[in-house]
Amino acid sequence: MKRVGILGAGIGSLVAAAYLSMHGYRVTILEKATTVGGSAGYYFKDKRTFPTGATIAFGLEQDGLLKELLDELKIAVPCSVMDHPMDVVLSDRMVSIWLEQSKWEKELARAFPEKKEQVLSFWSELATIGEDVYLFTKRKIAFPLRGYQLHSLIRFCFQHPLRTLRLGKNSLRTVYDLVKKHKLDRYPIFHEFLNAQLVDAAQTSIHKAALLPSSLALDIYRRGSFSIPGGFATIVKRLEEKIKEKGEILKKTEALHINYHKDTKWTVDTKKEMFTFDVLLNGIGKELKNGEEVSKRKETLETPTPGWGALRVDAIVSSDIKKDIENRVGKVHLPFAFQIVPSRENAKLFGDEHGPVYVTLHPSRISSGEVVQEEVLLTASVHTPVSKWIDLTKKEYILQKELLEGAMYQEIERVVPSFKKNVINTYTGTPKTYERYTGKTQVGGFPMTVLQSIVRPSGSKGTHPHYYVAGETVFPGPGTLSAALSGYFAAEAILRMEK
Repeated sequence: MKRVGILGAGIGSLVAAAYLSMHGYRVTILEKATTVGGSAGYYFKDKRTFPTGATIAFGLEQDGLLKELLDELKIAVPCSVMDHPMDVVLSDRMVSIWLEQSKWEKELARAFPEKKEQVLSFWSELATIGEDVYLFTKRKIAFPLRGYQLHSLIRFCFQHPLRTLRLGKNSLRTVYDLVKKHKLDRYPIFHEFLNAQLVDAAQTSIHKAALLPSSLALDIYRRGSFSIPGGFATIVKRLEEKIKEKGEILKKTEALHINYHKDTKWTVDTKKEMFTFDVLLNGIGKELKNGEEVSKRKETLETPTPGWGALRVDAIVSSDIKKDIENRVGKVHLPFAFQIVPSRENAKLFGDEHGPVYVTLHPSRISSGEVVQEEVLLTASVHTPVSKWIDLTKKEYILQKELLEGAMYQEIERVVPSFKKNVINTYTGTPKTYERYTGKTQVGGFPMTVLQSIVRPSGSKGTHPHYYVAGETVFPGPGTLSAALSGYFAAEAILRMEK
C-alpha cells in the first residue's frame, strides 16, 4: 500500500485525501492549524464558531460539480438554495443578485438603465459562454492536459462541435473584450459592478480576467448559491470524518523540512517526528525548489504575481441589526452578503483599486453548533497587499491596523448603519494574523488571466518525482469550488501515475 503525505488540510487536500483513501492509499495529512478546511474552514473564539473564509456554496445543485464530488465520496450535505444571496453596493447604486433568470434580467435593466439593451445583450452572450465552460468542466478535464484525459477531450469535441468552436474562439479573450464588443467600454459604472464580482472570484479586474473562467464565475448564481447549516464547516468536517475511516489528519503539525530521496522517496520533518511518504501532495499553495519552499508562480511564470493578503473583521452583534437589513433589502435568508465598492479614500487605504469589501451576515453559533438566537455573526474582508504589512514595526503595525479597521467600519455601516451600536465583540485579522496561524500571508489563488488560466496553467503534477499540488494556486484556480476540483484532479493524477 502506497503512503501519501499531504501538506495542509484545505478543501483541495481534503477532497484529494478522501478520494485516495477510498482507492486504498494510506493517507496522512499534516496541518499547522487546530481545525481543517483552510479558507473554507472555521475557527473558535470566545465560545463562538467563525468561518475562516468562504460562506456561500456553489455547485450543490442536482447535477452540480461539488455535489457530484461529494456523492462519489458518499457524503451527504444538507443545503438550501438561495433566491437572493447578495447585493452589490456600487458608488451610486445597488445591484441585487437573483437566482431566477427573469428576475436577474429585470434587475440588470433596472440597475443599468442608461445602457440596458447593451447590458442584457452582454449578459446573454456571457451566459452562453459560461454554459460552454460548465459543460466542459463537467467532463473533469484538467489542464495542462495529461494523456489519460485525451479520450474525454476528444469525446467532448465530437459531441459539442459548436461549443468547442466557441470555446476556442473565446480562449484568448478577456472580459473587457466582451465588454467592448457590446459597446460598454465607456460605461464605468458597469465596469465597477463587474470588477467587484471578479476581484473576489477571479482575483483580477475585467481588463485582465480571462473570459472563459470568468463567464462561469459571473453567471454561476443562476445555477444556484447555497446555504449550508453550520456553513462550510459542515462539509469539511464530513470530509474529515471520511478520511479518518482509513487515514489520519495530524493537526498542530507543521512541515518544517521537506526532502526527496531516491531510495525512500519523500521525508517531511516536523517538531515531533519525521515522516516518510511514497508520494507527496502539497496543498498549502507553495511549490518546492531544491528542497525549499518558494512561490509556485515564480517558478512557473516569467513574471511573479503580486500576493494579496486579507484584512478581516469578525464581529458578534445583536440580532437587532436584522432591522437594518430588512429596511434596505427586505426579508432575506441568512447567510446574506454585500459586496461593497469602497470610497476612493478607503480603497487607497486598503491598497486595492477594484477590490470590494465583502460583508456576510450569518447565524451565530456556539462551538457545539447550536444557534444563538439573540446574536448575528458578521464577517467583513477586503484585499490588502502583503507588502503593506510585512516590514512594519510593532507601533506602525498597531497604528495601521487601527486606521484600516476604522475604514472597514465605515464601509460596513453603509449597509448596516447600527453596526457599532450593536457590536458585542469584534476581532480583526491582517496578513500577519494569517501568517501566525497558517504559515502564509497570502490568501486566494492566482489571478485568472489568460496567461495563467488558459495559455500556461499550473497543473496538479509538480516539478519533482512523485510530487503533486492541489489548491487555489493550480488549475482551475481560486474559489472553494475550484479548489475542491483541484483536489479531485490531483487524486486522479496520483491514481493514474503512481500505480
